[in-house]
Amino acid sequence: MTEQPAAKAERICRLEAFFTEVWQTRMQGLPILHPALHVEAVAFQRWENGWLGVMVAPWFMSLLWLPDELDVPLGRSEDKVIRSLPAGDYEFIVSHEDGIGPYLSCSLCSPMTAFPDHESARATAVAIMDAILQPSVAAVTAAAPAETSSARRFSRRNLLLGRFSTDKT
Repeated sequence: MTEQPAAKAERICRLEAFFTEVWQTRMQGLPILHPALHVEAVAFQRWENGWLGVMVAPWFMSLLWLPDELDVPLGRSEDKVIRSLPAGDYEFIVSHEDGIGPYLSCSLCSPMTAFPDHESARATAVAIMDAILQPSVAAVTAAAPAETSSARRFSRRNLLLGRFSTDKT
């Protein structure tokens, strides 16, 4: 297991470097950028043969999953896939970038105007990771083995109010 931290560091560093390069080139001058924020991979940890965590950037916050292997077929870019996490099912979009490989992205917030500074965005990212890795009350108490709930989608309002799904409970 001593290789996991090194593998994590390499993958996450490449991910941060990619989004930093996008920020400093393609995104420069766009009004969607929040000047108090920067690119940071937050709370990434092992999850189902890959790394799960939240990417914070001046223009978005997304839950990302990167597989361990760079040649894992996740689907075509822009395909939507449902991934089951302890808190429920979430819709992700398939992406692929040179140097990073394939990854899945679940949008949490964009634009990032709701955050006064980077620390509040980071704290929200940590809280999201804590929440999605905890089984939901519905999942724990469900008597029926086949749940027919739709994939959860984050809204900025629910996110900031501490509701990590769009369920009206």
